[in-house]
Amino acid sequence: MAAGAQSPHLAVTIISPDEVNVCEQANYTIYINNTGTEPAHNITVDVSMPADFHYLNGSTTITFPNGTSNIDPAIRSGQNLTWNLTPLFNPLNTNESIIINFSAVPYCNATSGVSMETTVYYGNTSTHTASSSMLVNRGLILLEKLPQEQEAGVGDLVNWTVKVTNIGTGPLFNVTVVDTLQSGLVLNSTTAPSWPVWHYDRIDVGETKIVYVVAEVVKCEDIFNTVNASWGCHGVCQKTFAQGSVVLLARPPEVSYTVEPSPLQIPYCDKAKVWMNITNSGEGMAKNVRFIIGGIPTGYEIANVTNATFYESNSTLYVGYMDKNSSKNVSFQFGPENGLECSAPYSGTLVIDPKYEDQCDSPWAAPPVGFISFVREGGPSIEVSKTGPDTIYVGDNATFSITVTYNRGGCSLENITTNITDTFPQGFIVLDANGSVVHGNNLTWYNATLHDGIPWAKSVTFMNNASCGMMLINSVSTDAVLDCCGCVFSGGASFSFASVCPQNYTAPKEIAWNKTASPPYTENSHNITYRNNITFYFDANWSDIWFRERADNGQTFWPQGTMTGNATFIINGSIAVFHNITLGNWFNLGFLNNYSKLVNGTTLYIIYSMHQWNTGTFVDWADLNVTGHPNPDSYDGMYHSGIWITVDR
Repeated sequence: MAAGAQSPHLAVTIISPDEVNVCEQANYTIYINNTGTEPAHNITVDVSMPADFHYLNGSTTITFPNGTSNIDPAIRSGQNLTWNLTPLFNPLNTNESIIINFSAVPYCNATSGVSMETTVYYGNTSTHTASSSMLVNRGLILLEKLPQEQEAGVGDLVNWTVKVTNIGTGPLFNVTVVDTLQSGLVLNSTTAPSWPVWHYDRIDVGETKIVYVVAEVVKCEDIFNTVNASWGCHGVCQKTFAQGSVVLLARPPEVSYTVEPSPLQIPYCDKAKVWMNITNSGEGMAKNVRFIIGGIPTGYEIANVTNATFYESNSTLYVGYMDKNSSKNVSFQFGPENGLECSAPYSGTLVIDPKYEDQCDSPWAAPPVGFISFVREGGPSIEVSKTGPDTIYVGDNATFSITVTYNRGGCSLENITTNITDTFPQGFIVLDANGSVVHGNNLTWYNATLHDGIPWAKSVTFMNNASCGMMLINSVSTDAVLDCCGCVFSGGASFSFASVCPQNYTAPKEIAWNKTASPPYTENSHNITYRNNITFYFDANWSDIWFRERADNGQTFWPQGTMTGNATFIINGSIAVFHNITLGNWFNLGFLNNYSKLVNGTTLYIIYSMHQWNTGTFVDWADLNVTGHPNPDSYDGMYHSGIWITVDR
């Protein structure tokens, strides 16, 4: 430009505070003066703000020579502000001024020692300037939960003081406090404006806010109180944390109990009442006091419980919570369920297993398991006995004795009426019915009256006209009667005996057979020797005769399980032949033809020993099958001989 040329010149100044506070707006002023000799055209103002300073929308006031405007700047990249003044005022004449006022807020990451920089563009030139450096003040929370540690037990109240102090260089803004009681604590009271979150809009430097918190200890774990505090703007500038804890005071419970009566007597048609006294003599509460009751038979129940609850699903009598130094009286009824008296057992043992927890829900050392025996009073019964001879030869007479006794037990019935029936074997002939009615194979005494504890006795006589070689049964029974509980009861008994063939068979006389045992009474794991003494009264061939030892009651030869063993055959007392036989199988005697002929009057001894494994009383049978000479007294035409054996331990 030639010397002396005229031109505009803009003098620019930006004024900023010496100090600003984080999260608080501060005001800034830009002065633009045309000190040149010509108007300045097309003015644009750019402001570059420091990092994390943010323009406050709507804060602009622009003062022109002819008026004002509140237009906000265009914002680029968050930190750059641009006001295009051309549409608003153009040109700026010599000695005229424009003043721009605006506000900005330093956010959390703003730092000290920074400036606002301004560049004003006009015509084809620009002017740049910067404000003085600024000190950025920020608040700092000191958060305290006092006391940090205190002792207490379950049920006690604990007190805390929450202090929020600003120890920073600037105010705290938008302070949020969150106080959290863990699950072992329950709020009792507080001075906080709201719970569990409260707020402070501003806390000045050095200022302290105080809140008191009172809580109840309800558990043994998670018994601490945490508090969190934060402040900031458009984000959190600071977060901090404090905690107060409870040191648990142990207060153990001590539960004991008694049960009465013991043993327990249960009426026949009712239930018995049971009393339990439960005491907690410890220093602390007992929780979930309960008794698992085992040994309850099917058909029994616990009913009418007081001061407790019985859960049938897990057989638990639940008493619940017990304070220290307290006691409870619990009662219940125990006995057969209604309608199940008839099938309910008469005795047993209840197993009472106590359990409880302390204030911390920890299983505590429970008192010993209790055992309560119970006996239910017996109901009425009918005892029947039948006796007679254990061996009856075909053709002989036999007398049997019958005794029937009614016992009323737990019922009040002094006497009952019933029918008594004796059932005798086929082939028996009644010789003396003793007042009974005979029908088929039965003798019946109708409407017999039985008195409590007084035996009713009869005897009857029969002739044995049944087949021989078998076990027969003579039984006696009563008709069913209802007792005082509506239960059906009756009585019965049976008597087993051997129907044996005559030792000297007649019609005509052909065989005489006597079987003996030595010894007939023994202990198991011993042997018994059997001797069959047989006389034949006809001429025949030995091959016509078959012999079988049945080996009843699990008898074997020795050693154990051997079914084949040696037997001795003695003909006419002088010829001894040894030969194996198999127990339970038919054995032909034809091998004896090699030693002697079978003629009228021939005698034969068959001797063998068998081992006893099982106990019991039984008849040991042996059989003969003779071709051409059937037994007229036997159901199968064979000859049979048996002897009673008793084996004990």
